[in-house]
Amino acid sequence: MRRTPEEFSTPPEMSKADLHIHTKASDGTFTPYEMLEYVSAETDISVLAVTDHDEIDGALEAAALADQFPGVDVIPGIEVSTFDGHLIGLWVETAFPVLRSAEWTIDAIREQGGLIVVPHPMSWLTLSFRPFTFRRLERKGYHFDAIEVMNASPAGKMSYEKALEIQQRLGVPQVGGSDAHILEGIGKAHTLFPGNTAEDLREAINQNTTLARGGYFDLDESMLYFRRKMRRYADWLGQTLVPGK
Repeated sequence: MRRTPEEFSTPPEMSKADLHIHTKASDGTFTPYEMLEYVSAETDISVLAVTDHDEIDGALEAAALADQFPGVDVIPGIEVSTFDGHLIGLWVETAFPVLRSAEWTIDAIREQGGLIVVPHPMSWLTLSFRPFTFRRLERKGYHFDAIEVMNASPAGKMSYEKALEIQQRLGVPQVGGSDAHILEGIGKAHTLFPGNTAEDLREAINQNTTLARGGYFDLDESMLYFRRKMRRYADWLGQTLVPGK
């Protein structure tokens, strides 16, 4: 049986990056500052990519705050809801219209000099690229900078084998991201790369020297996210129903 990423050791010359994180700018439960404070104090993550759903403000805020936390680099990113499924753009500066085709979105990210990552491919638990999407894009000459092989969420767990298969068939770099919506989830799945900065990571992706590693959220972590998500919704509902609360 093929080994899963958590069974591999971490080479000492490599650093960790989490390339899939959600803040309160979309459906996460923490602010960019809280994220940086936690990562700096509680983890060994060197590079973060904030990839809120269809929003860029949280990523830009985190990038602006990063200087206050030496040793942690921030990549501004976004998880775009395309007509064909979710698509991550890294090193981008603006948000993009939703429900456009994958082709349109890839072109738009490229225009900003961004990199293209396909998150949780072939997962039926969330909006994801399907085999026919990959085939269509291949016929048209589109390519990806990386495939998210390791995703700590239930959506990622169920699609790990298929994600690894498509990554190896295409011969593109593999990356990992936690898909964290709670602080404690950051780094649960991650990317290993030579060096320790965001630019080192970009070079590693370009050179196909990244490794996807980590594990999956357990039931307690999933329930913690659900409780915090419901608390956030209750706070929003109270403010909506009682203006000025």
